[in-house]
Amino acid sequence: MKIELSGNVTANAPIDSVRRFSSSFPDIASCIPSATDYNKVDDRSFRVKITMNIALIKGTFAVKATMIEDLPNKVSYRMEGRGVGSAMNQLLTLEFLDRGGEVTDVHWSLDSDFGGIVSGIASPVLKSIVEDVVNKTIANVKAKVEVRQG
Repeated sequence: MKIELSGNVTANAPIDSVRRFSSSFPDIASCIPSATDYNKVDDRSFRVKITMNIALIKGTFAVKATMIEDLPNKVSYRMEGRGVGSAMNQLLTLEFLDRGGEVTDVHWSLDSDFGGIVSGIASPVLKSIVEDVVNKTIANVKAKVEVRQG
């Protein structure tokens, strides 16, 4: 089952700070709701466990995230995970636009593909759950970047 989401957020922080935070594995991992057991694999990858409640299914996904793009105005992560009889593949892209001074616009997109038990859940239900996790993650990134500026 495929799910595509995107959105925009404005951070009250300079582009360099937003970009640096977004390409820092510990910082990004700390923003994912219910993520535990962060472990750096190498200079481009980390592993994390994410506990999720998806309809009647509750369990933990073991996820490996790899930074596949690390450009001055764009960072992309490929995330692959398994758990609760399911598999997920996701591509998260963050694009940064300097609005001058202390303000940065971030356009984000997430392309997801789910297989296994989770893919049997009604599409609107799964989309809503994924959207909630992504929105919380993006809000956490924004909040943490802005706190560092304050």
